[in-house]
Amino acid sequence: MARTPASFYDDEYFLRNNVDASLGAEINKVHFLPYLKSSDRRVLDFGCNSGDLLGALPVAERVGIEINPVAIEHARQAGVEVHTDVKTIPSVSVDAIISNHALEHVERPLDVMREMVGVLKPDGRAIIVVPCDRVNVPFSLNDLDYHLYSWSVANLGNMARAAGFEVAEVSELVHRWPPLKRRLHRAFGPRLFDLICRIVGLLRRDRTQVRLGAQSGSHNGDAPAPCQHDNCPCCPPVHAAAGVLPQGAVLAAFAPLLAGTVTPPAFLDALKRSAAFAGQPRAPPILI
Repeated sequence: MARTPASFYDDEYFLRNNVDASLGAEINKVHFLPYLKSSDRRVLDFGCNSGDLLGALPVAERVGIEINPVAIEHARQAGVEVHTDVKTIPSVSVDAIISNHALEHVERPLDVMREMVGVLKPDGRAIIVVPCDRVNVPFSLNDLDYHLYSWSVANLGNMARAAGFEVAEVSELVHRWPPLKRRLHRAFGPRLFDLICRIVGLLRRDRTQVRLGAQSGSHNGDAPAPCQHDNCPCCPPVHAAAGVLPQGAVLAAFAPLLAGTVTPPAFLDALKRSAAFAGQPRAPPILI
């Protein structure tokens, strides 16, 4: 009997993977905040699960795509307008689309991306994050992730362009949760915890992520996609606005730990008190 996404993402899958949903939403929202505009009222999350990521973002109208019945019920209780298919959403009706680790599960991702283009308003944006598995991940009949696709920067960008998006930025997203994530997040706050996730991503390269920032067309240039260059004079300060340090600052901050000249507890204590974090808000509300 053929295994389909609908049959795989059952109640057991939801209960197994939803344990840290609210914490995960708080951690992952920094991947999407820099791309959202303050005028984005109606936001669609493709693969919304229980709606926690939408709930962590400052948007007025939350719309989700979800096929798991238990997740659908949780999302609706959280105030999300849930659909099981993009086709049921009116054309040109959403300001932005977000998606976190969902596109790799669908049978026809190019068709889905074309449908996304159709529901976005002019100048609407899509921010899509997908995992990138290493090439030698073994096949298993009991695969708990059940990824139908893996991604590179090039093929995600090519697929978005083939679907009709104007690709603004597509790049590797180096970010991986550490062990004891709940305890570390509570102890150090979102900004420092994000830095920890990025250095863990640099150290553990067996799995990474790709992030796409694209728009539906007719872009008027008033809010360019975030630039990944450190201290870029031509771009808005999106890294600071989202509570995320540029890559160069990450490497510099972690140099003593990587060199072995300081113990991890002493390093984290010093980093927490360092100038890099002095006076920085823990949950910045700023949107571009």
